[in-house]
Amino acid sequence: MTKEPGYQIWLSASLSAVLGGSITHPIDVLKVRLQINKREPEIVTFVGRRGQMQARMSAGQRSLFSTAYSIATAEGFGAFYKGLSASMVRQVLMYGTGFATYNTLRRKMEVSNAGQKVTFAQKALCGLSSGVFSSMCGNPADMVMVRMQADGKLPVHCRRGYKHIGDGLMRVVREEGVLTLWRGCTPSMARSMIIRAAQLAVYDEAKSVGRTVFALQEGLPLHLTAAMVSSFAASLCSNPLDVAKTRLQWGGPRALKPYSGLSDCMRTMVRKEGFSSLYTGLAANLARQLPLNVVRFVAYEEFMRMFALR
Repeated sequence: MTKEPGYQIWLSASLSAVLGGSITHPIDVLKVRLQINKREPEIVTFVGRRGQMQARMSAGQRSLFSTAYSIATAEGFGAFYKGLSASMVRQVLMYGTGFATYNTLRRKMEVSNAGQKVTFAQKALCGLSSGVFSSMCGNPADMVMVRMQADGKLPVHCRRGYKHIGDGLMRVVREEGVLTLWRGCTPSMARSMIIRAAQLAVYDEAKSVGRTVFALQEGLPLHLTAAMVSSFAASLCSNPLDVAKTRLQWGGPRALKPYSGLSDCMRTMVRKEGFSSLYTGLAANLARQLPLNVVRFVAYEEFMRMFALR
C-alpha cells in the first residue's frame, strides 16, 4: 500500500462527510426529534433568550412519518435543515478527524505487524481510539446541532433561536459557561468509539472479505456493499448511546441538567419508558446511516483515487 499523506486522508474524509451530511440532514432532524420525544407530558425548564423559563411539553408523536408530517405542517420544510451549519462543522471535526486518525493508526499497526495482515480486532482498536479523539473535537458542534434541530419542538417563548453555529457556540459560552459545550461528551465519546469501531473496522473487513471470498474488484460494487454492511453494524451498536447523547445535549426535561450522567440517563429511560426507549429513532437512524455511509464511503474512495492514493 502506498504511503498516504495525512492531510489528504483528512481532506478526502471531510469532503465526503460534508457531502453525505448535507444530503441526509433532514433524516438526522427526524432522528433527533424522535429521540427526545416522551410518552408523557412533562414540565420542562430551559435557558432561552429571556433567561430561565418553564413550559409544559405535550407527548410527541413516535412515528417517523407522523413526526415528519408534524414538522412540515407546524414549522415548514425549512425546519428539516435546522442546524445545517453546525452539522457541516461537526462532519469536518468529527468524521474528517476520525477517518484520518483511524487510517494513521491502522498504518502503524501494519508497520508493527511486520507485513502481516491487520486483524479485525486491531482494526476495531484503531476505531475505538480514533473515536475518543474525534468526539472530543466535534462535541461542541454536535451539541449546538442537536439544540438547533430540536428547537422547533419547544414552545415559541422557550426556543433558543440560534442563528448559526457561531451564534450557538457564543451564546452557550455566554449563557451557560464554556464547559457546557462538552455536555454529553461521555456518551458522545462512547458512541463515537462504537461507531468508529463498527463503521470503519467493519467497512475495512467487509472490503477484505469481498475481495478474497467473493472475488470483487476494487470499485463501486465492493465499496457499496461494504458501506451498507457497516451502516447496519454501526446503527445497531450505537443507537442506545446516541439516544442518551441526544437527551443530555438537548438540556431537556425536568431541569437544565436533567440527568447526572450517561448511566443515570439510560437507567431513567429504561425505568420510565422501557428498554425499547434505548432504540427510539432506530428506523430514522438506519434510514440516515445507510445513505449517509454509502455517499460518505463511495465519495471518500473517489476522493482518495483523485489524490492518487488508491
